[in-house]
Amino acid sequence: MLLTVVGYGMIALIVFLLIKEKASLPPIFILVPVAGALVCGFSLSNICDFVASGINSVLNTAILFAFSILYFSILGEIGIFNVLARFLVRHMGNNIFILLLITYVMATVIQMDGSGAMTMLITIPMMLPLYDCMKIRREVLVCECAMGAGVMNMLPWCSAMLRVSAGTGLDAQEIWKNLLPVQGVTFFFGIMVTALIGILEKRRGAGIANGEFEKMRSEMSKPVELKVSKKTALFDVCFTFALIALLLRGMVTTTVGFMVGLGVILVVNYPTIKEQDEVIKKFSKTAYPLVLTILAIGVMLGIMQGTGAIDAIARSLMNLIPKGKGHLVTFIYGLIGVPVSMLIGSDCCYSVLAPLLGTISTYYGGGMMQAACSIIITSSMAASVSFVGPVPYMTVGLAGISMNENVKFSFKYLWLMGVLMIIAAKALAII
Repeated sequence: MLLTVVGYGMIALIVFLLIKEKASLPPIFILVPVAGALVCGFSLSNICDFVASGINSVLNTAILFAFSILYFSILGEIGIFNVLARFLVRHMGNNIFILLLITYVMATVIQMDGSGAMTMLITIPMMLPLYDCMKIRREVLVCECAMGAGVMNMLPWCSAMLRVSAGTGLDAQEIWKNLLPVQGVTFFFGIMVTALIGILEKRRGAGIANGEFEKMRSEMSKPVELKVSKKTALFDVCFTFALIALLLRGMVTTTVGFMVGLGVILVVNYPTIKEQDEVIKKFSKTAYPLVLTILAIGVMLGIMQGTGAIDAIARSLMNLIPKGKGHLVTFIYGLIGVPVSMLIGSDCCYSVLAPLLGTISTYYGGGMMQAACSIIITSSMAASVSFVGPVPYMTVGLAGISMNENVKFSFKYLWLMGVLMIIAAKALAII
């Protein structure tokens, strides 16, 4: 009982402090869980073990972010992304919806490798200059990427699917086969929501007048003033595509790939030690605070999982199911699954809620498969707005916005997508 109360209290306090911006992220994610663990009676030795375990779980993400943000920042500094933005401007016309649709489809395709971090690392830096030119909020870019990634996060080789498979004991490929019709329908739901966002953004004042667009396109027809030679810039582009291809094929890990990649890009574009030191110092100002945030999230994850607070919260949520509605348990959960996953994190949903939900569903005549489908649908859509996990903070760091701004804008659309998916799954007799 105490763990449940303290667990809810920690989440409520963290969300309150984040929304009210009462403190920066690292102290929130460190001090609140440590205080909660002490209230529950855990010793300092226990807390140190929890923290070590939590930091270890996010260490690869922190390293990935530190090197990848420097890598893409250097490409942006050189002018590579301006070249790509100008190419798109010359061919897409003055149409907000087309730009949003390109982003959504691009994120969907890139997510086929199963890595949400990879999707954000490629899509956001590439599209960001164009969104700024068209006066579209950066929150829209993150939301479109989140929807595209959410559609493909149900593939059997995605980490999300593998984790829900481990939690339920079901084969990942079998879960995907059941979800395939929903996945197809969801892609078109995403296009509909993209159109809605485009209309609302245009009403808000996004976009530019045709005359202004033509002037911008005329200016963008001029060659980009690159800060390196054309041969070096061509090498950068070819090397980046080769690196992405290796990552997508799984021939190297993302961490090693960007560590080696940063070394190559630095040496090729900045031949002197002085230049290399200067560029590292310049862009470390962006990366360093977010690396601290990711490590602080590791502290929170380690403590909340180590103390059992997350498990206690998950079980209490299952007790909220109304009597006589047990046969609808997977559908009821699906309707609230996006906010639940946002608050307690997808890992908890996969490892704790999925088997719990499956057991209850089986008791009322359903089954573990229904629970797995309900969990994977909602958690996939909540992945980029979850307060518990490192990748969402990497995403907002790439876009140059705060987590608060991201949640305020994206949450309603991602929850809408989750509800539409659950309704479709119910109509197709999948849950």
